[in-house]
Amino acid sequence: MTHKHIRLIFFYTLFTLLTALPPGMVGAADNKIYVIDGDTFSWNGLTYRLWGIDAPEKNQPCRRGPEDYQCGVVARSYLRSLIDPADTRL
Repeated sequence: MTHKHIRLIFFYTLFTLLTALPPGMVGAADNKIYVIDGDTFSWNGLTYRLWGIDAPEKNQPCRRGPEDYQCGVVARSYLRSLIDPADTRL
């Protein structure tokens, strides 16, 4: 799946969630989006998982060649980069 497809799925999902909320909920509570891992975020007390995305968990290590790296941290950072950093918290 390409970067463009991931972005489209993410923004389509976010748009669907925002337009499905009752009018009184928009702007209520805490408007910050908490990025949990590469495919999960929390907003206004509800947790959302991106459909069709299976990203590594937050603390999951991966191996590239002979070396391990924290792919869960990379995935979380990538999702955060898709959302406006001013609107997110880790």
